This record gives sequence, structure tokens and C-alpha cells, in this order.
Amino acid sequence: MIMMLIWGLCSSCISEDHSDCYNRYWLELSYLGDGTEDIFQEKIDKVHMYIFDQNSTCVYEKEFSEQEVRSQSTLLPKMAEGKYNIVCLGNPYKTGVHGLSTSDWQDVLFSGNDPNYLASLEYVIEPYSMKKQESSSTAVFACSHYDISVIIEGAPVSDKLPSVVISGTASHTDFTNKVCGEPIDYKMAVAREEEYLVSSCNIFRHLNHQDVNLKVLAEDGSGLAVVNFQDFISRHGIDCTKQEVHIPFKVTFRSADVEITLPGWEDTPVLPDFN
Repeated sequence: MIMMLIWGLCSSCISEDHSDCYNRYWLELSYLGDGTEDIFQEKIDKVHMYIFDQNSTCVYEKEFSEQEVRSQSTLLPKMAEGKYNIVCLGNPYKTGVHGLSTSDWQDVLFSGNDPNYLASLEYVIEPYSMKKQESSSTAVFACSHYDISVIIEGAPVSDKLPSVVISGTASHTDFTNKVCGEPIDYKMAVAREEEYLVSSCNIFRHLNHQDVNLKVLAEDGSGLAVVNFQDFISRHGIDCTKQEVHIPFKVTFRSADVEITLPGWEDTPVLPDFN
């Protein structure tokens, strides 16, 4: 009570003229994943915030400080009364954001292969009130990506490593967390780890699994192995409706054929920097 009085005195809002007064609005951050416990700190270490007014104009944006990410909260800037849409993009390390100045906020797109998470909410800035000087709302994140990992065993010997390509995957996600845009082919980086070749990446949460394929290609571009996402997901009972979805492939070359399966836990090497 004493601290609130001190804050009110320091804010110079004790006269009848409240034109320079404003309440303090906080934004809290949360991510539950597929459970009931908050796992924000385990999954998200960078946040960029965008604030849109009623005309869908981006009136403010900022990158959260390390302290704000750790505390999962930020104090919003002073804003005029009205309704605003706030969007927070998680883990935008190399993520491209397109259409901030030309699109409706819902149509703003982001692209890339970061392990992105997205939160959006409507925030109402009310007239100044001495009775309610501070309030907060929570931005709840949802996952925007699938985790993909590939292990290749017994690949044909060559001077160059085979390439791993995901074809037909989504190119963008919008600020409502819906995938969109023309399908693209994404070439995954491949590394050698003991007797295996390994690769990992993040792709947007496409819904057209039947149009997406994992391909292992030789140096000349010819196909060594291919598997359709829909067939693979159905065969192995992978639930892509969950927040955290890991789709692991093991491609095994034998003398006469090739087999694509889920990796056994005992066969799965540790993939560095894999989210």
C-alpha cells in the first residue's frame, strides 16, 4: 500500500488533470507444451514482440532483454486507450518477418527453420484509473514447428555425403500460427557421426502430409531413398496434433534394398544442438 502511494506521488498524477497519467500494463509469457507445467524456459530463450493498433498498424516492436525472458514478463509502453493485438515470436534467431508495414496483422508472415513458437492476444488499454493502476495479461505460446531428425546407416560410399531433402514443406507461417505460402524443398545439413550420417532441422507444421516427402539423394541428384510423410506418420502412429512433435527417421541401406524406420532408442546417437 505504501509503495503504491509512493508510485502515485512520483507519477505526478494526483491533480484533476490526468492527461499525462497512465496505468501500468504487464505482459506475462507462458508455454505449457503438452502438459500442465510451464516449460517456457526449456523451449524459448529469445522473444520478439509486435504491437498492432485497431488499424492493424504495427505501432511498437521490441526484442525482450535476457532479464525479461528469464522473468517471462515485460512492461508495455505507454499507449493510447483502445484495443491492440500483441504478437510474440519465440526463438527468431534467423527468422524472416514479412509484411509488417503492408499487411493486416493476421497476414504477417515469418519464414525460416528456427524452432519457433508464437503467442498472440488482444490487449485493451483502458482509461486511466487511480483504483487500478497495474494489470497484466498472459501471452500463451503454441509451437510453430516440427522437429525432424534423420539417421542414415550404410549409405553408399562416395567422395561426397548424400543430401537429405524435405520436399513440399510449408514456406511460411502467419501471425495466427497457420502455415501458408508455396511449398518449398528444404535441404538439410548432413554430418558424419561414427558409423552414421546424421541430420536435424525444424520445419513449419504443414497439414498436407501426403504432399511432403523425405528424400535421400546421391551426388548426381538421383534418388537413393524416399518416404512419404503421411505413410510414415500413419505407420508409426506419430501424433502431429501435439505441441511438441518429433518425427525421427532411420534410413538403413542394405545390400539389396533400403529400409526407412523409426530409430531404436539404443541406436539413436545424440544430435548436438537438436531442440
